[in-house]
Amino acid sequence: MMTGSGTFTMTCLPGTPQIQNVIPSTVLGTPLTAAPVVGIVGAIVVIIFDMWWLNADMKKLEKKGIGFEATKGSLQDVEVPAGETEHLPNVVLALLPMVGLLILLNAVKLNIVLSLIVACILCLVLLFKYYKDMLKSLNQGAFNVCAPIVNTCAIVGFGSVVAATPGYQYLVSLLVNMPGSPLISWTIGVNALAGITGSASGGLTIAMNTLAPLYVDKVNPEVLHRIGSIASGGLDSLPHNGAVITTLMVVGLTHKQGYKYVGMTCTVGPIIASVFAIIAATILY
Repeated sequence: MMTGSGTFTMTCLPGTPQIQNVIPSTVLGTPLTAAPVVGIVGAIVVIIFDMWWLNADMKKLEKKGIGFEATKGSLQDVEVPAGETEHLPNVVLALLPMVGLLILLNAVKLNIVLSLIVACILCLVLLFKYYKDMLKSLNQGAFNVCAPIVNTCAIVGFGSVVAATPGYQYLVSLLVNMPGSPLISWTIGVNALAGITGSASGGLTIAMNTLAPLYVDKVNPEVLHRIGSIASGGLDSLPHNGAVITTLMVVGLTHKQGYKYVGMTCTVGPIIASVFAIIAATILY
């Protein structure tokens, strides 16, 4: 679950409406498709590493006779009634709103908010007959956005306070004057901020507002965009990350039982991907 939602789809792929792809675009004025090859390289590396590690660990567990065990997670309460799947839309119809969103964003160059609104309307029009309780779905959607908005605002406020401290200015000085490629210090800085805040979007927002102005004259803005996005998905997935805590709760696992897999796939994998992304960016730009 976390490999699919918290790695390459979240930070690597160009042209997506992910917030980690939108934040750099908003600050730097770069397109959502910035440095596409660099992002694709990062995605391929993290997919290969995560799949290799998960399969290798699974084989070790199978040798010990350990397999699936039901937990008391909230997913156990979700059941699909018999015959329910017969009334679902076909896959092409279901994908059309998402494809439309990508076209509006990258081909038409429509504003991200307007693109999402159009995609939502398209979803309602195409799939209207499949909704059993439209009002409930809309209310739940409105409710679900509240926590992310409040969290992001709180993190940005926290970052503004941190950026005003002497200690932070000292850290910035160390990063900017670090020998070697500025991409390395940029990656370290974004990772550190994502780790401190426990949030990829929060750490990236702080980095873009406080660190990026110091790098724009040294690094191609598109590379800064893509490497920053990929780096934000590294140390953000430490044990105190909200998404990690929520996911483990939903599937009914403790940190002791499940964090090893999250840490390897969502922290180690993306950090390795960052290294290859930096190499690709250095060669191409």
